[in-house]
Amino acid sequence: MWWLRSFRRTLLPTLSCHSRIRVYQWLTNRGHYFEKKRRITPTTQYLYSFGVDVEKLLLQKAPITYRNLENVENYISFLQNLGIDDDSLGIVLTKGHRFVLAEISELQQRIDYFTNLGLTKEEIITMIITFPRLIAMQIKHDVQPRINYLRSLTLSDADIASIILRNPTSLNYLPSKLEERINILQNTHLQLNSQELRNVLLDCPRLLSIKSNYLVRIILWLKSNYFDEHQAQQVLLNYPCFGTLDLANIDAIWKWINDSKLVFLTKYQVKRKQSQSLLHQLREKLQTPYELRDVIEYPQIFNEPIQKLQVRFAYIISLKIFDRKIIPFKDVVECDDMTFANTVADSSYKHYQQFMASYEAKPY
Repeated sequence: MWWLRSFRRTLLPTLSCHSRIRVYQWLTNRGHYFEKKRRITPTTQYLYSFGVDVEKLLLQKAPITYRNLENVENYISFLQNLGIDDDSLGIVLTKGHRFVLAEISELQQRIDYFTNLGLTKEEIITMIITFPRLIAMQIKHDVQPRINYLRSLTLSDADIASIILRNPTSLNYLPSKLEERINILQNTHLQLNSQELRNVLLDCPRLLSIKSNYLVRIILWLKSNYFDEHQAQQVLLNYPCFGTLDLANIDAIWKWINDSKLVFLTKYQVKRKQSQSLLHQLREKLQTPYELRDVIEYPQIFNEPIQKLQVRFAYIISLKIFDRKIIPFKDVVECDDMTFANTVADSSYKHYQQFMASYEAKPY
C-alpha cells in the first residue's frame, strides 16, 4: 500500500529495531482502515447516499468512483429527470455504472432509440431498473445487431418491443447465442414455423435467455418419456414456458403421474416385458382417467407444486368422482382451494380442509 511503502522509506529507518517491529505490526493490522479512509471521497459519499454498493464498485475499480462530484451529479440528474426514483437509483448505479463512459447526449440517443422502437418512457424505465446494464449498452455495437437479428425472424418492431420489455436480458446475448436457441426450436430438435416461433417468443420471451444445452435437455426429456417429436412440439406451443421449468420438478411430477396411474400409456408408448392383449389394455384404459393428450393439452401441470397435485387428486379419488366424470387437469389445479372444493369436487371447503389436515403427501 502506498502509505506503508512511504513510511518504510522515510520514518521507519530512524526508529530502533524493537520500535520498528511494533510500529510495522500496528500499521499492517490497521492497513485496511487507512486504505478505506483514502477511498472515502465526496463522490463515493454521494453515491453511498443513494444506496449504491460503493465497496463493490471500488473493488471493480468502476470509472464512476474516479469521477469528480459535479460530473457524477450531472449523470444522476439525467436518470432522475428520466423518471427513475431514488429507491431504484442504487441498483441502477451499482449494476449499470459503466454508462458514465458515454456522454449524456449519447445516453439520450439510447433512450430515443427504444422510444422509436415503440416503447413508452415508463416501459423504458422499467427495463432499465430490471436490467441496469441496458443504459450502458452502445446502440451501434451492442443493441442494433441484436434487434436486427430479431427482425430477421420476421418479428415486427411491436413484437420486439414486447419481447424485450418482458425480458430485457435477452439483449445481453450476442446474436450468435440467440441464433443457437432459435435453431433448436426451428431446425435441430423441433420444427416450428415462423408464425409458431413468433407465438412462442411472445408468450415466453424468457426462452431467449435460457441456455441452449438446458433447452435441449428439456426437449430430449419429452422425447425420452413417450412424447414423439410432434407431441413435444405441441407441449411447447401450448405452454412455451415449459422450456424454462425446473427439470427435476418436471421429472418428479411425471414419475408421480405414472406411479399413480393417472395417465394411460399404450404398449407402443411404453416398453413392457410381455405384450398385453387388447382386452387387457381396454380394462387398464377404463381404470385410468387420463391419456397422454390430456397432458399435452395442459402441460402447465408441470409448473404446479407436487404436494398440491397429490392432495387434490387424492381428494377427488376419495370422493370417487372419476366414476361419474373426468375433470380436466386445468380445472383441478388452476383454481384456489375454496373454488376447487365447492365447484370442481362438488364438496365443501370445510370437508376439504379436514382432508388436507389428515393427508400426508408422499415425497418423490
